[in-house]
Amino acid sequence: MRYPEIPELTPENAQKSIRLALINKEQNRKLLETCPYKDVLDLAAVPRWYLDSGSFLVSNDLLQILGLTGEEVLSIAERNTESEHYICRNIISVICEAGLAEGTDAGLLDGMDPVSKSPLYVLTNRTGIDGSRAVLSDRFLQEVAHQLGTDDLCLLPSSRNEMLAADIASVGDIAEVKNVVMQVNRDPRAIRQNNILSDSVYFYNAKTHLLSVYRQTPV
Repeated sequence: MRYPEIPELTPENAQKSIRLALINKEQNRKLLETCPYKDVLDLAAVPRWYLDSGSFLVSNDLLQILGLTGEEVLSIAERNTESEHYICRNIISVICEAGLAEGTDAGLLDGMDPVSKSPLYVLTNRTGIDGSRAVLSDRFLQEVAHQLGTDDLCLLPSSRNEMLAADIASVGDIAEVKNVVMQVNRDPRAIRQNNILSDSVYFYNAKTHLLSVYRQTPV
């Protein structure tokens, strides 16, 4: 088994390699005592150092090695997170592509024509690892809103690796949507415990650039 090569831990390398990762705040209280982090509604954004294969948390101990403060590392991570390349694809296309990659008979996917559209879109990054941080990039959310032809996005926390987005007008009863999110989060066949983000449903308004927890009257 080949392990990833650990880079030289210098401020210069940190500038290129550190990004934010979203995690469930309540389930990671002890972890958050060991590293700098940023509150993002009911989530926490922590800095991670990304390698070609894998990543590791930028802990308080690592800050001392780097000679950087928590604020400096978070600033680096935020800048890199904002400028990272993200992807917005219709969920039907994503499911069909994943099924074919896993060897599913193409005939079984005939009813899921990738040309057809679902109101749901998958937001992630190129690697598909910690891709839920796409919602931390205002630039990207503006692009998603434009692509979907709306000012109001509904964002569903699928996992640490991706978010789902839809025009809020196409979603229907938010209470029912929230219930579905909760059910999926409690099904170990659907998602691993350490990949759960939140039971919340989020709202993004492209005019105000505001990301918030969705309520009947968004604030």
